[in-house]
Amino acid sequence: MTTTSQDILILLLPFLSSADSHSLFSACLMPEVLTCKDNGVQKRGYKILGKLVEGGKDAIDPDPVINALIGLTKDLSPAAKKVFRFP
Repeated sequence: MTTTSQDILILLLPFLSSADSHSLFSACLMPEVLTCKDNGVQKRGYKILGKLVEGGKDAIDPDPVINALIGLTKDLSPAAKKVFRFP
């Protein structure tokens, strides 16, 4: 069910308000999403984060986000690593 919900969210991203985009970004940045045992959840989580940043509806301070993402790299599945490249 989680992956289906994430697929629906990806389709709805252009229609979210700035506040909803910010809330979704914060929710997707959680380790429960980005290091989930289900690599489909991880992959979609990174895809949502990327699309939210590209959409530009919310000003995001990149430094804390990048530091948080780097801290999670050891728990990434190979499929998620292909979606979101880390240094």
